[in-house]
Amino acid sequence: MNTKYTPQFFTTPGGEEMAVIPRDQLEALIESVDDKIDAAEAMVIMARVDSGAEETWPAAVVEALVEGENPLKVFRKHRHLTQKQLAGFGGVSPVYLSQIERGERNASARLLARLAESLNVDADDLR
Repeated sequence: MNTKYTPQFFTTPGGEEMAVIPRDQLEALIESVDDKIDAAEAMVIMARVDSGAEETWPAAVVEALVEGENPLKVFRKHRHLTQKQLAGFGGVSPVYLSQIERGERNASARLLARLAESLNVDADDLR
């Protein structure tokens, strides 16, 4: 948006120079600055994705998570691991892992950290 700003300038009794612009112009200015900040943040994120430092997820993974599927199961399948394989990485039995995936058991923070490391995700992604 290329808005022409029409400020009114004045000097306070204390000698401070001030400017006033109409509210709609102020809101447009704030929106413009916010857009520039968002664009700069997006560029940083895209640079991390391009460099491989940040991973993106396929739509199917995101949809499964949004639909409430167990994140441990979603990421395990995304990484093409069986329950037996992931259980081995986590140092638990496949039965225990299956119970966690079905919501019948809760994993400790320590176990979630091991499983997250095995899946190359943050432990918070598994909660």
